[in-house]
Amino acid sequence: MDSEDINRVKAKLKEFIREIGGELLEEKDLEDRWGFVMKYGNYVVQIVHPKHLRFMVCVFSARFSPEVINDVKELCKDPMKKVEFEFGLVSALTSPVTAYRHHFDDEGYVVGFEVIRKIFPFDESFTIRDFDEAIQSVVSIGVLGLRYLQAVIGARKIEQSISEWIGKPPPESMYI
Repeated sequence: MDSEDINRVKAKLKEFIREIGGELLEEKDLEDRWGFVMKYGNYVVQIVHPKHLRFMVCVFSARFSPEVINDVKELCKDPMKKVEFEFGLVSALTSPVTAYRHHFDDEGYVVGFEVIRKIFPFDESFTIRDFDEAIQSVVSIGVLGLRYLQAVIGARKIEQSISEWIGKPPPESMYI
């Protein structure tokens, strides 16, 4: 794909973001990838194109606050509770149309997750419907993961803690 293809896709995606009610927060162009950070409702989604591939990924990323990480660690000190917690989180994040990835700290505790879906905007048949379904699916499954945390850790604590972290673009990661 050449720069003309990339510029066409960038313009199309910017239009689609606006048309589905999203807000473009940032556009990035790095050596090996480019993409957008957008807000959809109260949540941030990254749309990333690794430059050597013909697909892009939509990513909902949740990094737990230090307070939530401490609560998860406390809960998971009991090996059985750790298994239950991780199984519940996997169950909440499992979907036939998205993939997920946990983030672990050095001690092996879950400290965040990502929900990912591929899109193919370089394909001529790619439509706003495809884009909307991808964004809705990563946000919906990501919110299910957050709701699971609320059920396990406590709704008030998660709302106060996560809302600060989820409304801003994630720190530098393998994506944007």
